[in-house]
Amino acid sequence: MGMLFLRRDGNGDKRRTVEAIAAQRGLRFLGWREVPVDTSILGWRATETVPCIWQCFLAANEDDEDDKDLEAELFLLRKQAEAELTSDFYFCSLSSRTIVYKGLLTPQQLPVFYPDLACDDFASKFAIFHQRFSTNTQPSWPLAQPFRLLAHNGEINTIVGNRRWAHAREAEVRQRLNAGAWFRSLEPDMSDSASLDNGLELLLQQSSTAEIAMLQLALQRSNRTGHHA
Repeated sequence: MGMLFLRRDGNGDKRRTVEAIAAQRGLRFLGWREVPVDTSILGWRATETVPCIWQCFLAANEDDEDDKDLEAELFLLRKQAEAELTSDFYFCSLSSRTIVYKGLLTPQQLPVFYPDLACDDFASKFAIFHQRFSTNTQPSWPLAQPFRLLAHNGEINTIVGNRRWAHAREAEVRQRLNAGAWFRSLEPDMSDSASLDNGLELLLQQSSTAEIAMLQLALQRSNRTGHHA
């Protein structure tokens, strides 16, 4: 299931593009659902910028039951959609394993804004909640945490170098993942934490474990600041 933030008007074309990319990647598109929300609780800034929130549902081909392969296809679908739909479009999550409900909200507002979270039929083995307010970026709905794989506090003082290395390796990563020229390692104009999430995601897509991927990211940061992990 995918969770999307879209502009409030004229988002039909963007949704049709997602459907078309899913078909290109051999995925079965099952439908859309506009997520019910209670906007009456929002502050003025959140109200001015609140997106239209949609969920999309997809399935693998019937002869492809490998969960890992499905996650890889969903990752590439999202990356291609990000490249083609460059503005007023954001996937909070697109996965067969996790779903992200987030927004420009206080902790108390989250379960009120999303009535889904109070539904008895909506059950999960566990949930992770993260609260943080933006410091070096302007608050926005896409930059709310958590991101797709992690939540992160603090500023990364090596972020410019990290991003440059990610871009330098982009062609190699594109080849490993068998992606097209549209593939971009990092989402543009995002926060330090969002870029870190992108980096973790790339390592996991290349058969790394979460523990090894986090260690690799930590070593990259420490080596560039002259410290040893």
